[in-house]
Amino acid sequence: MKKQFTMLQSWHVCTPRPVASKLFADTPFLTGQLVCLMHPLVLGGTCAIPGAFGRGKTVISQALSKYSSSEAVVYVRCGERTNEMAGVLMDLPQLTMTLLNGREEFVMKRTTLVSNASNMLIAAHEASIYTGKGVMP
Repeated sequence: MKKQFTMLQSWHVCTPRPVASKLFADTPFLTGQLVCLMHPLVLGGTCAIPGAFGRGKTVISQALSKYSSSEAVVYVRCGERTNEMAGVLMDLPQLTMTLLNGREEFVMKRTTLVSNASNMLIAAHEASIYTGKGVMP
């Protein structure tokens, strides 16, 4: 008996998906940076890095993606100046990380970027947040 499946799923973004049970968050998200000591994170969880212009959000986010033990990184950047995102697009493909088996790999292979500029509508910022939420594994 053949059944046809599609990749399309119709689901409201604000409605949570049904789950049988939630996993207990007991594995720390280790980055090798000071941020692990000051603000511990959980592997498989989410983190937000808010702040004003020029406060080092890009530096922290690149360090988290380079030195972390995560399999996927989703950048959601809302209200950024265009040149800041262009800088991220120039720097991120050059970053490499050493995997547990000693092999070097580009950080960009496991990174997804969702961004919009500061001159876009507020609805576009909200759409970027929901898009990033939908992309997360």
